[in-house]
Amino acid sequence: MTGPEHYRKAEKSLKAAEHAEGGSDTERYNLAKAQAHAALALAAATVLPTVTRFMGDRVAVTEWAHAIDGGDQ
Repeated sequence: MTGPEHYRKAEKSLKAAEHAEGGSDTERYNLAKAQAHAALALAAATVLPTVTRFMGDRVAVTEWAHAIDGGDQ
């Protein structure tokens, strides 16, 4: 799974948590899932400058741009 995919999963999980009953297992599950995906997205974004500098991966940059602006939802 790519960083942008983790970012999108985190956003979806946060939305699911918002619609769950407050304090429910479903809310907690979705918040934990969002946190895990957000951490993985952050890790991927952290290494992105290094990857693009050495590999010139413009596809990764474009994929991040679409994920952040919600273009692929």
